[in-house]
Amino acid sequence: MNVYDQIAAEAARVGWPEAFQTDLTFHDRRALEGGDAPRTFVWVLRREGTHILRPEDGGSPNAFVCALRRIHPELIFYTCRDGVLRRATLEEALDLLRPAAYDQARDDL
Repeated sequence: MNVYDQIAAEAARVGWPEAFQTDLTFHDRRALEGGDAPRTFVWVLRREGTHILRPEDGGSPNAFVCALRRIHPELIFYTCRDGVLRRATLEEALDLLRPAAYDQARDDL
């Protein structure tokens, strides 16, 4: 099963997203089935949509997740490495995203 099929099956199992379903059916599909699809990422499933966060996106994953949690308190985190999707804790998701953010901060010094 490819990664998009895994996240679509998980979304169906959970019953989310209830709104902004094109986050999953259009944006996530396009990101994961394109030629430059990420092999490592965090997928966030929420009642009102989804997000794909890649380590190479940079920025502050902590700040993004804190802002997201204020707006959408119900979030489920998943990590994907080499085509394997698994449910994750917030800490596991942030750990996957942090190395690139730390490298970027070091490069900016």
